[in-house]
Amino acid sequence: EAEKICSVLGEGTYISIPVTEEGLKAIQVLAQRSFNITATTVFSTIQGILAMLSGVKYVAVFYDRMLNNDIDAPRVIRELSSLLWTNTSNTQVLAASFKNVSEITTSYASGAGCCTVRPEILSAGLDMPSIQKAVGDFRKNWDDVYAGKTILDL
Repeated sequence: EAEKICSVLGEGTYISIPVTEEGLKAIQVLAQRSFNITATTVFSTIQGILAMLSGVKYVAVFYDRMLNNDIDAPRVIRELSSLLWTNTSNTQVLAASFKNVSEITTSYASGAGCCTVRPEILSAGLDMPSIQKAVGDFRKNWDDVYAGKTILDL
């Protein structure tokens, strides 16, 4: 299946494989054949370690799903990130499955190298009244000083 997917979508395509016993076997075979692999459904540090040692490019930690199962997602991200640096691995921690902006920022602060996020969550992070007020205040201050001129008009 990985060969078919990559033949249609190109060599830069990443194959997503869940980190289970069978999944790890598939990861090892495909990694030896130089496929790009994202290890998914990672809920624990040991899953991430096994995926990293099997040759994946990304370890996808399912943040909000972990919290819903009373798993300390930031701790798992910290542990995996620390192990990746210690072992000079090329693997990155990819955090996924977010419900809000706070979970994203906590993931990055905990050491995630990248995140996959729904656009509406990012929009919510930029659409705060305090941001809109500050932009309006800056615009008004500029207009008070430069009477509506832009930088190009100066």
